[in-house]
Amino acid sequence: MPIEFTIDHSARRVVARAHGTVSLPDVLSYFDAIMVESASAYPKLFDARGATFELSDDDVMVVGARASLYAAFSPGPTALVVDPMDNSAMFIRRYQNLAKAGREVEIFDSRDRAEQWLWSEAED
Repeated sequence: MPIEFTIDHSARRVVARAHGTVSLPDVLSYFDAIMVESASAYPKLFDARGATFELSDDDVMVVGARASLYAAFSPGPTALVVDPMDNSAMFIRRYQNLAKAGREVEIFDSRDRAEQWLWSEAED
């Protein structure tokens, strides 16, 4: 599976790592799992380094629409880790712009900085 993730209910957080080729069904399955597991309010760390997102413009709009729908469930902050020189950076930036309604979504080039921001954001 191109998106591996752990939902930790005791720590109230989601940690995900994408690798290989990621397509629309992969992203939607990840979103659905978060909803089914009642983890939408948890802070989420999504490390996209090493992933190649194969998403058309229409696919990105579907992802944005799904993210907007989930905004009604008080989503927690999301830290996105991306290599700025990689092709995933474009998708991640587009997702950030589409998903910001009702949530904090920030992009980082370092997992350490992402975790520092995310876990401190979650404590506030």
